[in-house]
Amino acid sequence: IASFSHRSIALKDGVLLASELHRDNAMHSAGVAAIFDRESIQSAEVGAIFDRVLTELVSKMRDMQMDKTELGCLRAIVL
Repeated sequence: IASFSHRSIALKDGVLLASELHRDNAMHSAGVAAIFDRESIQSAEVGAIFDRVLTELVSKMRDMQMDKTELGCLRAIVL
């Protein structure tokens, strides 16, 4: 989660899941289905919570101007 959140800092309103897979907040099911299969998402509320958490995490990283070194330290602390 931290890795693709950090990769998404440069995006205005979206999450960069992989190098060629971009998901805007307006497209709720397309990006989530790309990560999870349909059986793992049981309700639309899960996607909304997932969007909210990622949006808040990315915005905090953007506000702090987090670099890769700080991301590595964050991973070590969480681990």
